[in-house]
Formats: sequence, structure tokens, C-alpha cells
Amino acid sequence: MERGDRRVTSAQYKGLLERGTRCGRNRRLAAIGLLLPVTWFAAVSLLVWPLVNGPVADSWIYLRAVKRLNGGTISFPGYSAAMPLLQVVYGALWSRLFGLDYVSLNWSMVLLGVAGAMLFYLLAGRCGAGSKAATLATALLIVNPCYLFLSFSFMTDVMFVTLLLAAHVMFAGAVQQGGGARLWICAAVLIAAFMVRPFALAAMAGCGIATLATLPPGAIRSSARRLLPFIAAAAVSVLIWLWLTAVLPIPWMLDVRESKLRYLYLVPIRTYFTDGLLAPLLYLGLVLSPVAVVHLISSRWRLGLAIAAVLAAVILPVLLSDAGARSIPELSCCGGWNNVLVLRGPSRFVWTNFPLRLAALAVSILGISGLILAAMEIKGVSAGFLAVVLSAAIYWAGTLPLWLFNDRYYLVLLPAGCLLLALAPYRYGAMSGALSVVMLAVMGWFAAAGVYDQQRGLEAVISVRDALLHDGIARGAIDAGYPLNGSDLYRDPQPGQTETFALEAGIPPITTMKLKPYTIAAAPLSDSVIVQRFQWPGVLGFGRRTLYLLKTNKSD
Repeated sequence: MERGDRRVTSAQYKGLLERGTRCGRNRRLAAIGLLLPVTWFAAVSLLVWPLVNGPVADSWIYLRAVKRLNGGTISFPGYSAAMPLLQVVYGALWSRLFGLDYVSLNWSMVLLGVAGAMLFYLLAGRCGAGSKAATLATALLIVNPCYLFLSFSFMTDVMFVTLLLAAHVMFAGAVQQGGGARLWICAAVLIAAFMVRPFALAAMAGCGIATLATLPPGAIRSSARRLLPFIAAAAVSVLIWLWLTAVLPIPWMLDVRESKLRYLYLVPIRTYFTDGLLAPLLYLGLVLSPVAVVHLISSRWRLGLAIAAVLAAVILPVLLSDAGARSIPELSCCGGWNNVLVLRGPSRFVWTNFPLRLAALAVSILGISGLILAAMEIKGVSAGFLAVVLSAAIYWAGTLPLWLFNDRYYLVLLPAGCLLLALAPYRYGAMSGALSVVMLAVMGWFAAAGVYDQQRGLEAVISVRDALLHDGIARGAIDAGYPLNGSDLYRDPQPGQTETFALEAGIPPITTMKLKPYTIAAAPLSDSVIVQRFQWPGVLGFGRRTLYLLKTNKSD
């Protein structure tokens, strides 16, 4: 067979065709991987439509900060231990184009949720994952109940994770393709992430250590040049922190009291072990299980079960004997549970059904075992992957003294786990593939139903609040739950006013636990009578649950 003056044999031509077919298949898989987040978020958006014009958790703080910035002032409530300057600026710019309300700002986060998932897919590819494995890991990220739930809120979590993923993509590209410019871009993105959450310092350290670990021995000049972007990023971040805390007319103040610092040595070691170590580990085992447990279906299944047995022998006696650990593994960032509306009554999800709790712990332990087997299968790691894992490990260590024991804080650890599973080789057989798809579908259903439950539940609470206002009840006499109370009752500081704590007095349940004359609650309370029962969706979108409007004679 001839092509001009060049003769191509049949075998060579067949090889070219096969390579072309593989390239075409890889391009199709890449398109699926990138379009998957768009399709998923569009489907969930249709399910929960319309979004409710109300706050989710702490998002009222950031909407208020956007309003203040539009008026020319940067400030946050005095008790708020957060300084998401970039998120507030982003919200201000967004609001000028699309309006300023919770619905508009929530849509701004949905776009970032999609962007973060796409960036993760690119990161997995740059770290060496194949298209199929990267797609599966991306699916694992977007069906995560915490990631999906917080993507439909103006909270800082998804923006922070998205910026970290963007920085890691640039770092992996710099390692893979060379070029100091990418390292500087990575450092600049990490500064942006710092202006959402200070925990970006962990990623600066992680990228710096990964850079040192992958340089050839004796390359002192090269190491100094490649570390400089991250040293500069840390220095700029400290200057930004000083500006926010000491220079602004109404500075953001981190209220560090001696009583808080005493927790570091007064809290029992057992509590740190259960809440600081076991809780994040079991959370990761549970939410990574759709892909992690597949690694137990391999030639190493005996080793995997042995690891699971050892973990169970250590974990179960500790957790089952600790009444304070009943919510571990935690899934509070899901609208299916009472905690999401933060109403009086049950304030934290607890696995009240003992068989259900044991099942959740079993899945978590199997997930951890599969994750360990997956890590053992990885033969070599790139600097990009090392940077992600080190950043997550440093962040995890940093959460312990700060007492950040909640599943929304574990979200930063999720990309590292997903990436590990994307890089771990295993055969995509019919059984393993079907198991992963089924478990992903179950978790996706769980996550989407949680968003639906929260939106419809918040809508029901707002309706009851508005009915009370229509009847002439003063807003200060109504406890409608933490987010709505903050949104409605918090008093913004006046220009030049640096002491903001007095402005928060009497806001339930922010600064007072006293009952208001009218309370919207998740369960009946003592010293109150039921005025009205109303419904919101049941767990996982099925059935109905009851909320209560209560009246009491005890008040502030």
C-alpha cells in the first residue's frame, strides 16, 4: 500500500487505524468526563427548581457582607471566624449583573461547582489517570452529598475547593510540561484561595514540599527558584491578613479567648481520636466507597477483609461505647437530616436506628479498606498527585487544634481521595463496573434528595414566618431557625463602629438560647404549645416530616 513515495505495510496501516480508534475513544471519554458535571448539575437543578430566596447555614453572613461591600465597606459579624474577601468581591460583581438575593448568589456557586468538577477531571488526567478512571472519580466527587449540597448555597466551601483544584491543575501542568510561569500562576490562585479561607496555606506548604521532593539531589539553585512562588504567596497572604485584621476601618477580628485555647489541653485524647481522626476517616470511607470497595474484588480480597477486620476491632468498640460519637460517620451536609435547617429541636443528625448505624459503619470500614488496597496498587506518584495529598494531610492536621470537626470541613480532603482512586489501577470488569455504577447512583440519589429536601423545607419555614409577619407578629418575636434569624435580625455595624458583638444580642440561637414567643421547631419543646403543624419532605425525598410552630409565654 503506497502513500506518495512511502510504502506502508498492512500491519502498519492496521496499527495506525487502531491508534486512531483509541484516540477517538479517548476523546469521547474526555468529552463525557467534562460534560458529566454539566449534565448532573442541570438534572439536579431541574429536580429542586425553584431555588428558595433564603439562606443556607452561614450564607446570610456573606450576602450581608456583599451588601456592605456594595455600599463601600468590608465587614463581617463580630463572632464570624471567617474572612472570605474574594467570595464577597465575587458576589458583589455577580450581583451587579444578576441581582442581589440568595437565589442569584446560589446560582453563582452552582457554576463554580461545575467548574470545580471539570478542573478535577483535568487534574486527574495531568496526574496520570486514564479517561475512564478520571470520569469515574469525577462522578464520585459530584455525587458527594456535601459537595452537591454546598454548591447550591453561597457558602465558602465549594469556591475554596474549586480554587484549590485550579491551583493544583496549574502545579501539575508545571511539573508535567515545565515552565516557571505556571508555578507563579499556581501561587496567585492560592493567594485567591487564601482570601476565601486561610487554609490555603496548607496547599502552599504542600506544593512547596512536593517541589522539593521531586527535585534531583543537589539542585539548590533550582529548588530556590521553584520554591519562590510559594514563599511569596505565603508572604502576601500574611500581609492580606494583617490588612483585614488591623488596617480596615472596621477590621475583621478573630476573637481568640484564653478559654478557647484551653480546649487544646483540656479536651480528652479520646475525643481527638474519635472526632479528629476517626470521624474524617470514616467519612471518607463512606463517601468514597462507590469506587473504593471495588478494590476489594481483586486477588487481594483476603488482605482487604483482614484490614477491614482489624479496623472494625479498633473502631467499633470505641464508637459504640461513646454516646457523643453517635453521629459518626457524619452526613450533616445533607438536606435529608434535621440539622440542615438548624431549627430548635434535634440539632444534629444521629444514626438513631442501630442497624442503620452499623450498616453505615460497615460500609465506611470497607471503604477505608478498599482505599488502602488502592493506595498499595499505585506504583509511582507524580509531583502533582503528591502536592494534592500533602496539602490535604497538612490541612487535616491543622483542623485538629481549630476544632473543625464537621463534614463540610472534610470536603477539602475529598479530591485527594478521589484522585488516589483515579490513579489506582484495577480492572473494570462487569461486576466491578456494575457495583460502582449502582453505588454512585445511590449516593447521587441521596445527595440530590438532600438538596431537594432542604430547598422545600426552607420554603415551608419561610412561608410560616411570612404568615406570622402578615398577622402583625414582630420579627423579633419569631425564632425561625439560625439562618433566617441571622438574615432577618442581625444588625449591621454603623460606619466607624468597631465593636460589633453588642449588635448580636438576643438573636436566637446565635447569641441566646431563650425561647421567643413564637418558635418554628423540628420537634415540640417543653414550656410551649403547638400552634400549627406543617410538612416538609421526608428523608431522601420520600414521604413527609412534620415541623412545628410553637407558642410560649417565656421570652427575652
